[in-house]
Amino acid sequence: MTPLTTERLLLRDARQGDELALASYHADPRYLAHYSSAPDTLAIVNKAIAWAKETPRQNYQLMIELRETRQVMGCVGLRQTAARVGAAEIGIELAPDYWGMGLASEAAGEIMRFASMTLGLETLVSKTSPANLPAHALLGSLGFIPGVTRSGAWVFETQLESARRY
Repeated sequence: MTPLTTERLLLRDARQGDELALASYHADPRYLAHYSSAPDTLAIVNKAIAWAKETPRQNYQLMIELRETRQVMGCVGLRQTAARVGAAEIGIELAPDYWGMGLASEAAGEIMRFASMTLGLETLVSKTSPANLPAHALLGSLGFIPGVTRSGAWVFETQLESARRY
């Protein structure tokens, strides 16, 4: 897939070696405050590489790089296989050193444009913990509406044609 670009970011398919950048911020206590444990970064990258080879492609886990330095500082994903037709689950994470700079919003907006314009998706859903208030704020700024599942997880949903900013 051709990388997606914004003013400051490059969203590209994963490649071997990206797990090192992910592991560096997954060990950060600020990141871990939102998760019970650090994820298996090698498994994430390997799954992303496998998804990129699927035909037809249903899932995307793209590395987020700063265009200026080409440094991987997060990832953003769209997963259609578990969603209803015309919908996908979206997820995004950034290294804590890049929080509060508008980069998550920039990356999410670009993947939302891709979901709508290229993939023809109509609905995006995102799941997060009740305590992840920065994620709630980001999703709200992008037009997602919150809800709560039976298990207590927070689920946000937006219709792409009515999302406020992407």
